[in-house]
Amino acid sequence: MPPVKATGKAEWFTYFPDDYRWSASVCMLISAAQWGGSDIGEVDRVGRVLRKRIGDDELWFREWIKMGGQVRALGMAEERRGNRLSAAAYFKRACL
Repeated sequence: MPPVKATGKAEWFTYFPDDYRWSASVCMLISAAQWGGSDIGEVDRVGRVLRKRIGDDELWFREWIKMGGQVRALGMAEERRGNRLSAAAYFKRACL
């Protein structure tokens, strides 16, 4: 799907100024960080990859799935060590 530009001047933070859908989703993820729902560094790492091909929804899903898998693996490692609370924090981030 081609990028969807916002009508008018954006009055909010836009990670992807040329794609309203992607920017809105990234804002949601950044907002979730205060409750442990995301990690801003992880969001930015994915965003830097996506900036190369704005509007490529297949890349969008592939990169977020890849990051979710990496975070899930961290959770599984903590679970094996018996650190259930740490594991749960990773699992929560992985599924968002």
